Amino acid sequence: MTKASEQQASVGFRSGTKWDVYCPEEDLDVIMLFPTKHAAEQAAAEHNAQFTPAHTAGAAVHTPSDEDPPHLTGAQREAFKQNAARA
Repeated sequence: MTKASEQQASVGFRSGTKWDVYCPEEDLDVIMLFPTKHAAEQAAAEHNAQFTPAHTAGAAVHTPSDEDPPHLTGAQREAFKQNAARA
């Protein structure tokens, strides 16, 4: 039988966990708030490939803080994408 804390931790990874890309070379979360670990790992690989020698960033569970960006609506995300495409 598992402990209640272990059960709680495993549920946390399935429900609502967000992921960041942490880069030890820069000692910070370089990209934040991915919905899946896989998406964060892909972003980490893209980040690492930008450097020679390559950085060793990887996916890390996001720790919520007061400095998190606000949650965006679908319309807001689309507007950001359109603005970025124009730049």
